[in-house]
Amino acid sequence: KIQAENPVDKQPSKVESDRDEIEWNLKNIGADLAWNQGIRGQGVTVGIMDSAVDANHPALKRKFKGYDQSTNRVNFDNSNYFDAIQGKQDTSGVLDMAHGSHCTGIVLGSELNSNGEEFNRVGVAPDAQWINARIFDSNYKNVEQSSFIRAAEWMLAPGNDPSKAPQIINNSWGGSQYLTDTWFKSTVDRWRQAHILPVFAAGNQMPGESLPGDSSIVIPASYPESFAVGAVDIMGNLASFSKRGPSLFDTSLIKPEISAPGVKVRSSIKDTYAYMSGTSMAAPHVAGVAALVKEYLVKNHPELTPEQVSETVKALIMSTAKPHINKETGVYTSPRQQGAGVVDTAAAVSTDLYVTGENNYPSVTLGNVGDSFTFDVTVHNISDTDRT
Repeated sequence: KIQAENPVDKQPSKVESDRDEIEWNLKNIGADLAWNQGIRGQGVTVGIMDSAVDANHPALKRKFKGYDQSTNRVNFDNSNYFDAIQGKQDTSGVLDMAHGSHCTGIVLGSELNSNGEEFNRVGVAPDAQWINARIFDSNYKNVEQSSFIRAAEWMLAPGNDPSKAPQIINNSWGGSQYLTDTWFKSTVDRWRQAHILPVFAAGNQMPGESLPGDSSIVIPASYPESFAVGAVDIMGNLASFSKRGPSLFDTSLIKPEISAPGVKVRSSIKDTYAYMSGTSMAAPHVAGVAALVKEYLVKNHPELTPEQVSETVKALIMSTAKPHINKETGVYTSPRQQGAGVVDTAAAVSTDLYVTGENNYPSVTLGNVGDSFTFDVTVHNISDTDRT
């Protein structure tokens, strides 16, 4: 069964369009500190493979690639919207846009008042832009693998133009009755070859399932090439519903790679705002952070090739993450639950250092308690300044 990682809970927000403060989840990952450095995701496009998205929502409208500032209207075409369900040219008549709109808002949502001041700041990268491939019906279910493939192919060349491809694709969906199903793997490989970062939700405990245990992480998040995201709450504790690694494809790799807020997160839905919980909400935080790091690297390291930028984005995010420690026991949370740790936006855009272990992988797995082992670590400095 392949479906959107349905929110664990969904509550209409009591405050709809008049919130000036920055949301707790954005503060917790230091997104506002990156904004203070002038890093806001400018020049980066994020693809949203999800339900349809409300392109007329005030927090999303002006960031849509089909937005025309001169007319204040959105114009759908094959370079900014693809409907893999019904083949429609726009979102008219689509019944439910909540999931896709909520995820898109977390990536980049914010509104402007008449003075040009931001409010309802729900998104990590407020100057990024977005395009959308609709892969779910109004029930957020879709068992037609071919529609996912068509949408993914479209993302490689929106409007048949590879130059319009997004640099990051958020995928708040997943699942299969087989945890080693490879049906989407070659597609993720193609995205990586095109220097696109594929961000995936690690998966939620579904109704009737026991609490997630080891290797419960869903596909495609479990693919080695995917950038998988687990969910934490406001205190940084792993959400009980968040599925865990390691991946059955390669148990030596950290899965999920990273964690981000995913419990009671406020963001946009059609016409208004709501709180939702799930790894669906955690993944777009990381997609937004990736947009900020991408902008940082392009501005400060023009010598890097597109391939190097794509790989360095992931490496910086993982190397600068904050590992969670249980305050009661003083023990680190297992990387099979939290990955490298909780994403730290400010650190990712303020250091030029990252580490890699074996096979140039941007993390090091230290084994089990009581093991005796040796390992090699390489520290990379992409700046022209000596660092210690």
